[in-house]
Amino acid sequence: MVTGIVDHTRDDHGVVHARLLDLVPGRSGKAYADWLKDRGPGFTAGIKTAALDPFRGCANGEAITLDRSDIDWSESLLLIRESKFGKSRLVPLHSTAMQALSAYAQLRDELEPRPEEQSFFVSQTHRRLCCAVVCQTFRQLVDAAGVGHGAPSAPRLHDLRHTFAVRTLLSWYRTGEDVEAKLPWLSTYLGHREPASTYWYLSAAPELLALAAARQITRWTAVRS
Repeated sequence: MVTGIVDHTRDDHGVVHARLLDLVPGRSGKAYADWLKDRGPGFTAGIKTAALDPFRGCANGEAITLDRSDIDWSESLLLIRESKFGKSRLVPLHSTAMQALSAYAQLRDELEPRPEEQSFFVSQTHRRLCCAVVCQTFRQLVDAAGVGHGAPSAPRLHDLRHTFAVRTLLSWYRTGEDVEAKLPWLSTYLGHREPASTYWYLSAAPELLALAAARQITRWTAVRS
């Protein structure tokens, strides 16, 4: 596990050009703080803002850290090792997702038959992907495709995870499922420590919040009648 130290300083035109400064062992706020301390006061004095990206997404960080042995092809499962809060979990995938992973693995092995690492996803340097580069590439792709053009905030890779969570909850509400009973399933799938963290998504989309409120009003009406 490593922590990527990335410079997001804007240029004179206000554009961010992500620049990888270093990769240090560990993945925590302490690893980041220790790295800053080792740079000395001359370096840190020039920093206006410092932030720790939680490196989660399945989170994009979890995908990057996947090893080849973490995929169970027969059961369509991913083993996510020591993710948020140090917990590991099994994540079931749809057959279409497994097909996409299989197609990628075949192409990867054709281009790199003798891998230097056991990472499932590899870069053009034949090593494990870097989160900063992945996010930067994603931004370039969505910009080129015109996705989110004119939106107040540009789409982020992590937004795919948010969309999955919101759409899952919307589907449950629309089909009359017991959302409270199923919420722990979604919470576990996303790697949340407890369902309370997943309730945040109820306020993430107006339509979802309206459906949740409507169901609650229906329950109150039934109790009072």
